Amino acid sequence: LEKFPLAELRKFIDWSPFFLTWELKGKYPKIFDHEHFGNEALYIVAALSGLTDMDAITLSTAQMINKDRLDVDTGWRMILIGALSNLVFKAGAVAVLGHRRLLLRVTMAFGIALAGGIMLLVFWP
Repeated sequence: LEKFPLAELRKFIDWSPFFLTWELKGKYPKIFDHEHFGNEALYIVAALSGLTDMDAITLSTAQMINKDRLDVDTGWRMILIGALSNLVFKAGAVAVLGHRRLLLRVTMAFGIALAGGIMLLVFWP
């Protein structure tokens, strides 16, 4: 079990309970094809995946765009949401494991990045 690749484990995760938490009713992965919940479900998966594995969300999003399974506008938003959630996760790790001075500097730098990322999500067409 120690040498079991995490990428393989991801195939066996049922994301449906996470979608139900946000009141998105549907089964994984069919929820992505739902005309109303599709993008919202993708954004949730991007945020959850971005917590620990930015490479996976970036590469899988790029592949989905290349195969015309996802439009570019949704794709860049997914990657940005993943990156923002990754920043929050890393700041949390610093808060738990690091020194207060480090947390102060990280909070300022990440805060600026988070504010910029949120502004892009809100105001970019």
